[in-house]
Formats: sequence, structure tokens, C-alpha cells
Amino acid sequence: MPQPQSKPQAAPDFIPDSGQPDFIPDTPAPKPDERNGLQRGYDEFESAKPEDAGLSRWSPEGIKMRLVQGAGDLVAPLVHPLQAAQSASAKPSFASMALGPGYDAAKGLVHAFREDPVRALPGAAAMLAVPEAGGEASDAISALRDANPFSTARAGRMFNEVMGAAGDQPVTLTRSLAPLERTQQLAARGSNPFRAADQLYSRINTVNPLTYREARDFASNMSLSPEERMGLKGSMQREVPKLSHAFNEDVGDAAEAAGKGPEYKQAMSEYASRSRNKEIAKKAGEKIGRYAIPAAVGAGTYGAYKAARGVFQ
Repeated sequence: MPQPQSKPQAAPDFIPDSGQPDFIPDTPAPKPDERNGLQRGYDEFESAKPEDAGLSRWSPEGIKMRLVQGAGDLVAPLVHPLQAAQSASAKPSFASMALGPGYDAAKGLVHAFREDPVRALPGAAAMLAVPEAGGEASDAISALRDANPFSTARAGRMFNEVMGAAGDQPVTLTRSLAPLERTQQLAARGSNPFRAADQLYSRINTVNPLTYREARDFASNMSLSPEERMGLKGSMQREVPKLSHAFNEDVGDAAEAAGKGPEYKQAMSEYASRSRNKEIAKKAGEKIGRYAIPAAVGAGTYGAYKAARGVFQ
């Protein structure tokens, strides 16, 4: 008996994916190294770690190496100008703060210290070089100055604003009269006089009232210079800060009476904090400034660091 023939099956509409690519892409050729010799040496040195030389990160030699690299960071835009321009917004640094747009300043400060506070110190010291006066500044430069934790430029502008409203406002020595009179007693009893206090005392004993404008000038001189400190006895040295603090509060009362009390307090606070920052950074800069020269000229290879170690001993 003949067997029934099976019905031929139709070919599928598609071929199942076997997981293999339809074509094998060409392997991209490695990108040619377009850096010059200085750039290659600079990159090799800046990317090295203390551990590469067998140094502990926090050993004296490891710290010195990171300081040199931090100084080298400042010249990165000069060694790699195109790359610096392209990456400034992606990875802000102290270099982008010093040489790039002002809006990178605050981000650069935070980023640098988070990555390596030691390596960030040369950049912090370099920020002292940002000019604080003279001419009309662009918005970018103004933003840079305001974000600079070592700059008193913004405090100066606030003081000028207060001066415009309170310049002729009379100042009453409510708090500062007692310490002022004490400086006179000490001087009369054998201590060397403090000149600014003597002049203020003479001024308030005239007919015309002391104005805010005059008082601000006196206040700016109501502190001891190193030379004055050496020439005064301890009792006078202790009295001058009391006088300065009380007198500034009295001046603040005059600003308050002119409707500028909050602005005066903000200006005083910012000026004091940034002046302290500046002094700390200045002292640090004096110690690490000598490391900037070998980094700036370019430690051509990492081995150059080893050759230069004798400079730091």
C-alpha cells in the first residue's frame, strides 16, 4: 500500500539569529601620540605617584613630591593649551581658576582639595597673585575674585557701599571709650604709647563729632604691626585688641543707624576670615615657592624628580 506523502513545509520568513555578527568590524588603529617630548615628560612626571618611587604618601619625600606636582599643575595650560581649554569645565582645577573662566573658580577649589590637599597647596598660594584692585574687571574676573577664599575684593565693595550711606553718620564710643582711656593710663604710667590710640583720643576731644568715614580710617589702623608689638609692653599689647574689637562695634552701630548694619557685619566677617586665609597661604607659599621652579621648567621625566631630590634636603 503506497505511503501518503507529507506536505512540503514552507521556508521560514526569517533566519533565526545565531548570535554571530553579520560582519567583523575593523579594529580601529591606535590613535597616534601627538604630544611632543616636553608634553610626554610632563605627563609622565605629573601622573607618577610617590609609591612608584618607593615613597610613602605622607613621608617627607612623598609630600615634597606632591608639592612639586601641584606646582606643575599650574603650568598645565601652558604645556597642554588645547587639552586644558577642552577639559576645564569637565575637571576644574587650580590651573583653570588661574587661567580659565571665573565660573570654574569655586568648583576648582573644592575639586583640588578633595583630590589631594597637599598637591593643592601651590595652587592656593598662586591665587594670592590674583589682582584685587585697579580698572574695570570683567564679569569672569570679578567672579574669580569673589570665589577666591584669599581675596578681600568683595568685602571692599561692601565697605564702599556702607560708606556711601553712612559716611557722615556720627560715631559714639559706647563700648570703646573704656579701653581707649586705659591705653592712655598705661602710656602715662611708663608704657610706650600706641600711636593710633593716642590719635583717636585726641580726635574725640575736639568739638566736632567723629564721623563714620573718619572712624573707619582709625579702625583700619587699630592693630599692632610686628614692629609695634616688639616695642610695647605686654599690658599694652593685651589692651589694643580689646580696643580694636570694641571700636569696630561702635562703628557698626553708626552703620546700623544709617540702615547698613547687616552689610557692615558681613563685610567685617568676610574681610577677617579671608585675611586670615591669606596670611596662612602666604606663609605656606614662602615655604613651597622654591618647589615651583623645577616643576615649571618641566621635570622632563620621572627620573628628573630623583635627580632633584637633593634640592629638598
